[in-house]
Amino acid sequence: MWKKLSYLAIGLCGLFWNKVTATVPVTTVPVDSTFTRKSGGPIIAKENPTITVSGSTSVVGKEIYQKGIKMETTLIILKPDCMEKGLAGEVIGRFCKEKFEIVGCKMMTLPENILKEHYAHIASLPFFPEILTFMRSQPVIVIALKGENIIGRVRDLLGPTDSTLAPKGTIRGDWGTDKMRNIAHASDSEENAQKELKRFFAPEELFL
Repeated sequence: MWKKLSYLAIGLCGLFWNKVTATVPVTTVPVDSTFTRKSGGPIIAKENPTITVSGSTSVVGKEIYQKGIKMETTLIILKPDCMEKGLAGEVIGRFCKEKFEIVGCKMMTLPENILKEHYAHIASLPFFPEILTFMRSQPVIVIALKGENIIGRVRDLLGPTDSTLAPKGTIRGDWGTDKMRNIAHASDSEENAQKELKRFFAPEELFL
């Protein structure tokens, strides 16, 4: 008798649970929108045009994830090989597709003293004169880019420093030649980005 009642109770609980979960409202969230869990953490919708969220529990996967967002500014130098190949527009276009904001841009021939400061970490190595000659071989475009977590994202877009190791689909993988002729320089940390921006731009040349 008690055994039968137990089975009946379990069955009724199952029906009740199915009814509750079937009536939980579903919200469609546009891509790249941000909303908040009850716990307070931001959730970002990415990649798919829409995602669904049931009740207070998100459908967590590749499309939605918690992410600490930091606004950063980074320095880009479109190198002489990029200019020689006529790829400046293509490279800038890839940055623009990521919704990065150009907050500084100019064309210049890089002075030797600035290059020695910029490459101080390798200035004593035997191949440095070759780099110096290459970087001064023609005018370059220097860009300040601003965006969310931009320093790491730009370096992901560029690919490894050695173009021969960069996968297709990255900027260096598609157009680079080697470690030196690798289309563009990008700051590798927030600290270096701040130093490099001051090195190549006067304060009045940046529109932050």
